[in-house]
Amino acid sequence: MSYLGLLGGIGALAVTLFFGTQVVPVLRAVARQTNGFVLARGRLAVTPGTPAIVYDDGAHGMLLVRVAVDQEPPAPERRYDAEVTLRQRGADLIFCGHAFQVAWPPELALDAQRLDAIAFVDSWWLLMCMAVFGAAMAWFFLTRLVYALIGSLLLTALAPPARGIGFTRGFNLAAHATTAGTLLMLALLWLAAGYRLDPLLVNWSWLLYVLVFFVYLAGAAGALLSKPASPWKEQGGEKNLFLKNS
Repeated sequence: MSYLGLLGGIGALAVTLFFGTQVVPVLRAVARQTNGFVLARGRLAVTPGTPAIVYDDGAHGMLLVRVAVDQEPPAPERRYDAEVTLRQRGADLIFCGHAFQVAWPPELALDAQRLDAIAFVDSWWLLMCMAVFGAAMAWFFLTRLVYALIGSLLLTALAPPARGIGFTRGFNLAAHATTAGTLLMLALLWLAAGYRLDPLLVNWSWLLYVLVFFVYLAGAAGALLSKPASPWKEQGGEKNLFLKNS
């Protein structure tokens, strides 16, 4: 369990650094480029002169923020990791190929102006990083715990009895087998941001993690030496060999 906590802390730290160095600057840029909007009674009104595309990360296509009140915004020329479109009745979010729709609550009232948005990001970015670290820590720990439990059950059920793999030993092997896949997923996250990889590659990175996990789990189980069926036979054989040599 302590190893899973250490691995979860490393993963959460990497995700938090990614959020602080990649996402927070984007939030600051969005706040500086928007002209502000007002949300009241479930309807959105933007400041006159607000462009249809509020923010376009032209460096590597990480994020696109658009506003569509009276008409559809122009289609993006490139594929983005995430697209956010503000509409009259809600917001559309496309993240790694998945589309989500969020409706504005009827009682929600929000007046977001440029200076207010800038002040909010500058004041709360550290708290947002702390929230991301806590959420990532919980996610990494719980998911790796589930994989370790599944791996230990598989080793206990499928490994030959001569290997001597019980639940505790299988849990430790499975917990350590999650390391390589976790590090690969974190590396892929940074590569996707730096080299503009296809978002679908990040979306299916869990499949690579599962494959690496089972490969390492099978390798660890195969590397264990078989114990003798009866330790008394082994001791008796050593005694007879000693008498013969003498």
